[in-house]
Amino acid sequence: MSQTRTWIDEATPQQLSALHAAVGANKPLAAKLRSENVEMNNIAGAEQAADGSLTFYLR
Repeated sequence: MSQTRTWIDEATPQQLSALHAAVGANKPLAAKLRSENVEMNNIAGAEQAADGSLTFYLR
């Protein structure tokens, strides 16, 4: 199992809530995700690369 998968599986409800709140607070990002039919509650994790890009993991 990858380290990312382990982190996602072990995330607490508080961590997920904080992630969802942070994504929702970033209005342009939230709008872009919604335009791609991403439901905020399906975001299970996120990683930021060295170049600043974000990868979201969905369930």
